[in-house]
Amino acid sequence: MSLDKERGDAALRLKNDETFQDVCKEVRDAQTRVFLNPDSSQEEREEAHVIIRALGAIDRAIDARIANGKIAIQKGQHRG
Repeated sequence: MSLDKERGDAALRLKNDETFQDVCKEVRDAQTRVFLNPDSSQEEREEAHVIIRALGAIDRAIDARIANGKIAIQKGQHRG
């Protein structure tokens, strides 16, 4: 099994993991509340923005590993 396929499989398990998704949602929701709170300082809003962007970067990295794993599988099938 190729490294890309192994990483893709692991990323898919992570993406589908209920606990991981729940934690990400809790963090995202907490940061959204910072934006919605009129008493939040500019520094708090900036930090919330950075955290939400980081969560997006993590999601994209997971999706990229899943895609690379699928490509590795397709390449392996064509080598026959």
